[in-house]
This record gives sequence, C-alpha cells and structure tokens, in this order.
Amino acid sequence: MKAVVEIIEGLKKLCPKDVPVGIRLCAEELLDDVRGNTPEESMMSYKIAEEAGIDYFSVTAGWQESIVPVISRDVPQGSWLHLAKRSKENVKVPIMMLTGSLIRTFRHKAIEKGELDIWEMCRPMIADPLLPKKVLEGREQDIRWCVACTSAWRDCSATLP
Repeated sequence: MKAVVEIIEGLKKLCPKDVPVGIRLCAEELLDDVRGNTPEESMMSYKIAEEAGIDYFSVTAGWQESIVPVISRDVPQGSWLHLAKRSKENVKVPIMMLTGSLIRTFRHKAIEKGELDIWEMCRPMIADPLLPKKVLEGREQDIRWCVACTSAWRDCSATLP
C-alpha cells in the first residue's frame, strides 16, 4: 500500500479541493487458493487509503485469476453487495459499486438500505458516454445501449437511473 498512499497523497496535492479523488479496490480477492489478501487484509487496505485522504471507494470483488466467477451471467444480481456493506462498516467515506444489476429499483433499494452510497455504471458509459446527459434531457431514445456481453440482457430501459 506504500505506492497507493504516495499516489493518493500526490493526487490530493495536484487536484483542486473540490475534485474528489477515489480508488477502486478489491474488498475480497477470492484468491484463497494462491494466498491472496483475506477480507480482513482487504479492509486494512481500505483503512490505509482512507487515512491517506481518499474521498471515495469503488468496491470490487475478485480478479481474472479468481476461481470464483465474479461478473458472468451465472452470478445472481447483487451477489457481491455484501462487500459494499462490509466496506461501509470499515470506512467513513462514500462507497460506490457496480451492483451487477440491470434493474434500477434494486440499486435504489441498496442505497436506501445503506448498503452503498452510489451505484456505478461501467459498460453503459463506455457504450454511450453521454447517457446521463441524454437521460436528463429526456432523450432516452437516443441512447446507444450496452449489449452487456457478460450478462443475460433483460430490459434496456431498466438501466436508466
């Protein structure tokens, strides 16, 4: 975490005070077979980053090398939400997460229950970087929808905020 701390501290010096600096960290590596970080060690990393001045966390689970699937269509929606909740119990800064849910009511309920503070979109924002602007302008028909290559696609309109 020494390099991470130095990067956070350097960014905090470079960025204006009103620009939040966040980090995406694994809350559970799922690498027990090769002695990856334990969940407790992962939370220690979160605490170290928070002490270094991080403004928010983007919570993730696993790696490509993990023997447990993390984002395939076979993983039920919300399977990793408990990691966001665990992260919130260990740090005081906002917690973000890709919930793995295409259903907006699911994501909003997770926020209402205090399991996370902000839900993220990754692939939809790659497919159409102007998605939020189009939603705000009522131009949903102009959105270039993500084909969600690793998910069983349900209803494109369900991805709207």
